[in-house]
Amino acid sequence: MTSVIIPLGHGSRNNDLELRYCLRSMEQYLTGYGDVFIIGRKPGWLKNVIHIPFDEGFAPQGYEKERNIYNKIMAACADDRVTDDFLFMNDDHFLKAQHEANRFPFCSCGRLSDKLTVTDYKYTVNNTMSVLWPTDPAYADIHCPILYNKHLFKALEEYDWQVKFGYCIKTLYCHRWSRFTHKVADMKIDAKYSAEQITQAIKGRPWFSIGDKAFDGEIVQVLQELYPTKSKYEL
Repeated sequence: MTSVIIPLGHGSRNNDLELRYCLRSMEQYLTGYGDVFIIGRKPGWLKNVIHIPFDEGFAPQGYEKERNIYNKIMAACADDRVTDDFLFMNDDHFLKAQHEANRFPFCSCGRLSDKLTVTDYKYTVNNTMSVLWPTDPAYADIHCPILYNKHLFKALEEYDWQVKFGYCIKTLYCHRWSRFTHKVADMKIDAKYSAEQITQAIKGRPWFSIGDKAFDGEIVQVLQELYPTKSKYEL
């Protein structure tokens, strides 16, 4: 049975409502998984998980985000209770189709260079391109789970994780170990939308993700309709 790893920071504005529905979607659609590991903070309503504490400091700077995620994954890799292959999910990932945990597809959307945007994320992309030059690999850091092997992941230690803004972790991993990626359209709801708009946007998708701005709209209504049953992980 494949372990599931979910990092948790201090960013939720909604009492970790994202995590509630993430776990409900996992229980509804994911098979072949075993223990669920929460790395970082543990909400008071959570049960039946294995908690690995991780202190990322108070209100970490934005340029430390990728490093914090990397360090949490490395904490999972160092834990003997975690299976060699494990499924990494974020708390705002929601499944909408059946998946086998140890066969979750590697996904990508476009090329790494496509992500050279005007936001701070361009620094993360630039760092990644600098260590992978002259290649321009498929961009795998999209908003869906990914299957890691703890021994292969440890090889990413060779990169300088003290660099500001870090690296595109999924892209590094997939490129380093030649993981074939399925080209997909990414999906993150991060704006104020009606329930009807959201339902239409995620129709037919195997998974989707959300950002904080989604809570300005009717995302909670949609999540409750999709995942109405309380999971075994909730008090």
